[in-house]
Amino acid sequence: MVNPAALAAPGFWGQHSLHLSPRTHLSLTAPSYRLKTLSGTALTGPDGTEVRAPLTQPRRLALLAYLAIERPGSFHRRDQLLALFWPELDAGRARAALSQAVYVLRQALGEATLPSRGTEELGVDPARLWCDAAECDRLLRAGERERALDLYAGDLLPGFHLDEAPEFDRWLEATRDDLRQRAAQAAMSLTAAAESTGDVRAGVRWARRALQLAPFDEPTLRQLLLASERAGDRSGALLAYQEFVDRLRSELDLEPSPATIGLVDRLRTRPIPAQMESAAPPTSPIAVAEDVFPPAPARRTAPRFWQSLLVLAMLALALFIGFRWSRPTPVAIPASERVVVLPFVVRGDSGLEYLREGMVDLLSTRLDGLGSLRAIDPTAVLARTARAPVPGPALAAAFGATLYAEGSITVLGQALDLRMTLHDAGGVALATVAGRAADQDGLGPLVDSLAGALFATRLSTPGERLTREATQTTSSGAALRSYLDGERHYRNGEYSTAVEDFARSVTQDSLFALAWYRLSVAAGWVGASGGVVEHAMDRALALAHRLTPRDRRLLEAYSAWLGRAARASDAELRLRALTLDYPDDADAWYWLGEVLYHANPERGRPIAAAELPFQRAAALVPDGNDAAGHLLYLRAFSGDRSALDSALTDRLDRLPATAAHRAVFLLLERALNATDAEWRRTLDSLRSAPGGTLAIATMVTGRFEGTLARADDLARLLQASARPRSERIQGFTLSATIRLAGGRWGEAEAALRQLQQLDAAAAQEVRGYFAALPWLPLTADERRAVRQRVAEWPAATQVDPAESPGSGLTQSLLRQFYLGALSALAGDSAAATAALAGMPLRDTLSPADARVLQTTRAVLALTAGDATAALRALAPVPDTLPRSAIVNGFGFGHGYERWLRAEALEATGRPAEAIGWYQSFESWPMVDVVWLAPSLMQRGRLYEQAGQRDSARVAYGRALAVWSGSDARFGPAKETARARLAVLQDQR
Repeated sequence: MVNPAALAAPGFWGQHSLHLSPRTHLSLTAPSYRLKTLSGTALTGPDGTEVRAPLTQPRRLALLAYLAIERPGSFHRRDQLLALFWPELDAGRARAALSQAVYVLRQALGEATLPSRGTEELGVDPARLWCDAAECDRLLRAGERERALDLYAGDLLPGFHLDEAPEFDRWLEATRDDLRQRAAQAAMSLTAAAESTGDVRAGVRWARRALQLAPFDEPTLRQLLLASERAGDRSGALLAYQEFVDRLRSELDLEPSPATIGLVDRLRTRPIPAQMESAAPPTSPIAVAEDVFPPAPARRTAPRFWQSLLVLAMLALALFIGFRWSRPTPVAIPASERVVVLPFVVRGDSGLEYLREGMVDLLSTRLDGLGSLRAIDPTAVLARTARAPVPGPALAAAFGATLYAEGSITVLGQALDLRMTLHDAGGVALATVAGRAADQDGLGPLVDSLAGALFATRLSTPGERLTREATQTTSSGAALRSYLDGERHYRNGEYSTAVEDFARSVTQDSLFALAWYRLSVAAGWVGASGGVVEHAMDRALALAHRLTPRDRRLLEAYSAWLGRAARASDAELRLRALTLDYPDDADAWYWLGEVLYHANPERGRPIAAAELPFQRAAALVPDGNDAAGHLLYLRAFSGDRSALDSALTDRLDRLPATAAHRAVFLLLERALNATDAEWRRTLDSLRSAPGGTLAIATMVTGRFEGTLARADDLARLLQASARPRSERIQGFTLSATIRLAGGRWGEAEAALRQLQQLDAAAAQEVRGYFAALPWLPLTADERRAVRQRVAEWPAATQVDPAESPGSGLTQSLLRQFYLGALSALAGDSAAATAALAGMPLRDTLSPADARVLQTTRAVLALTAGDATAALRALAPVPDTLPRSAIVNGFGFGHGYERWLRAEALEATGRPAEAIGWYQSFESWPMVDVVWLAPSLMQRGRLYEQAGQRDSARVAYGRALAVWSGSDARFGPAKETARARLAVLQDQR
């Protein structure tokens, strides 16, 4: 039997015959069948005719391609194939599916093409089935680069995907990326080989092919520009640059990096010595646009998608610029360390003496822009050292550098040993790194790797840990540089710019797991659409094997919180374990805070529990904004006005003018502190402000009892007749919500009447939601009147999610809920039961719709006096939180569920638990604002019964503040609160 490890050895197939089974011994002859998988799919027989049966069913094609490409000539265990291709089936059905697929393939290709070894192993005989991807892989491994590139027509199985087979999809994506990466590297190696023999035109040709394989990779572009310049084709170089710029803008809505722009400027102005412009070949897989964005039907949608990612930052900036009042704004300029690179020492081969000066340019290019490092212009350095060597400290002093780097290259046959040392300006050695390149082709990638390692020695704080890891998980200097830009912009709160940076990074290295993770995080902050958050998260997880165990755990915890199968309890357990094992892990502390901040209200736990994790994260990353922003809101929820003012001042002093949330914080500060005259001037300056930012500022400002009236002022700006219809609808919806939260039902009704004129369906839905609130003091006749209007509502009409409290729910089901709740609250149990009977069975509903059904059952049970049945209907406590509830901030069901659960717990003799659920309404902007005052009333009463007088006083006082301008119908509840508050004051 042949050793499977030997099957991959170059030249093996030309020397050996293959023993595939005890029954089969085949000599290697011309293959009978040919399988094309690169740039498309085709299968032909010995006579050249098309063989269709294996291609008509995706899993058969996937199975055949996998067996042909993954370790060709080897056998694969059937149980592994079952897990790869049929994970959703039980063992028996999966084995039957595999047997059926193998039967069809053997019928089409002959039994000998897919031999078995025993009953548990299956393979493909390469002597009978030739596959272009497998052959291309073999040629690349054998160093036959030109033949391999002739064969590489495009991506492996482009656009192919198997539903419910995630492990196969991961294998396909990794294999596709790896083959594309090595093809691009082969093209760049051929470029360097051609230039080393003086064949500059061949160098240009291969550089162009490399750019075709990596169409968005700037190091590859720069190599093509330099090759074209050496060939005397400056106009061709500039044309290639312009084509690249057009492609980058149209496909990714990005601009070239400063390094590329600087090179083009130099090409335009003067000849450039070839040895001074040595550019490294790409060392990482290059992702095309679809690797960053999930596939879309039309390729031209990409620019619009990127524009949508930039909306929030642009709106915030536009709003800030539009203010006619001012506040000093900081300018975020990162502290930089200037580094000068000395000429290298070259030993062992005088033919490589050109690297003495060439390394100055190469290493300077790699170090420049890595975090705070800024390299001195290599042209100036070489001019200063041209006549005689200059000591490092003297050269650093001459250029005002704080660091200098020197190094040596030792030639050992074909191999090159490279050593670099970083010194401070006084000559003290700070760090030394070393490595070996197998030949000259590997020098560029090695310089990239060692430059990253040198930079990593400058990172020492806990907040820089992931960045240190990043330097070790990509060998692409361009990808690392883009990643570092993203980290800087992210810390500054410039989330849209950070998304661009991280997207560029994964385009430059599609296997850069940490860049995919950070892209997912940043995209979440700007509310990215198109599945970017989930797609980037999935890519990071698929590549987690490239990370340390610690970082794999972090990615798994992040996915447990925001992934497709998210569970808050799972995420919390994972993150608590991480913070115990690694108390200096800023990301783990931050995500633990996120889970407690957003999921605790859903679980009847206090949101204040998030404060400690956020404090730890902020202490570990003092210049960050994500944890600090959450702490600001927690200060506001606590009712500590001085702490809120201090936190706001700190945020505004730290955030740059372009930060996405700065305008919102500015408006909150104005709403809290401006005099009436100042506030009127602020409103005047905002009349033409973008609607998106006004809506966000309204939701944030409308969350606090002291700023409800001013939040309504902001919402009124959206209602101006000159504004787009969608903004006006949102403005009236926000006004109605804010007014109801303040106990002004009459004014809320007025806003709903105006909304009715713009969008009858939206008005009916919001009116139904409000009238069904169990705490709202409406008469039975008033609720019946709303019920009649809801019954006439054409529920098939879809309401814009931005305007709907039932976003993401089936409209007909939502109408049945309103009918049932309104009937129950009006005392009409027969109508309520009929509405419930008109709902579908739970098993047929989505998880979101199922929650509406259980809420309907609970409200009917509770109004009938059966609190135990209500709790049974609401079980179990939700352990997931839809992403829309975090982002949109105005969702049906969650608040209603929690209120019913609190009432039922109190009715069954569990008041302490009920308090926890009433406390849950202290949550993020405007999710629960209509529940705030009544929940405070309930807490005040329960605190008083439990003897917690101080807590009761605070709760009653806050409720009265929220309802200070309420309608007369709220008078009895307010009088009760005032009376209890007076008694409590007397008892102090």
